[in-house]
Amino acid sequence: MLTGLEHGPAEICDISGVFVVAADGTNFAIQRYSPPRQRVLVSETEAWGALMKYALLVDDDRHVLSITRRYLADAGFDVEISDGFPTAAFQLKAHQPDLLVVDVRLGEFNGLQLAILAREHWSKVPIVIMSGWDDPVLKHDAAQCGAVYMCKPFDSKGLLNAIRQAEEIAQVVPSTQNRTPKPIRASLT
Repeated sequence: MLTGLEHGPAEICDISGVFVVAADGTNFAIQRYSPPRQRVLVSETEAWGALMKYALLVDDDRHVLSITRRYLADAGFDVEISDGFPTAAFQLKAHQPDLLVVDVRLGEFNGLQLAILAREHWSKVPIVIMSGWDDPVLKHDAAQCGAVYMCKPFDSKGLLNAIRQAEEIAQVVPSTQNRTPKPIRASLT
């Protein structure tokens, strides 16, 4: 029995992971219970590793999303995925990612446009642009956005190398505060 509720004592019943808190015989509230996570840290290095980094992964190919998500999760990232520009733009504006990994082709939009949006909101976010095309013009445009251009297919080592490069670039990208970014050619012809 619990006490302290408006209606007096309450009972808690477990129904497949959902706990029902009943204040009296007719009124009740349903709440999901998640036990608190406890972790004992043994070193300063492990303490830093315990802080999950948030990566936003954007691609319209579910297979690429699945594989790349696994690579990022194995590297210690908490990965949020999006399969299109509108959703990704919303997610990007809602909270700052520690990493943006985006495909260059996203239907009517492209990853370069999302990289520009990322720079407008979060100037120091590392950005990796993926493409199935080894296109020097797109590589140049990605570099203009302060992003690393990476060709598919790739393995986890290749992705980690691109992330390291993107992190280095992000440290030297000028802040976008109080300035308007220069428009770049972002067409895919």
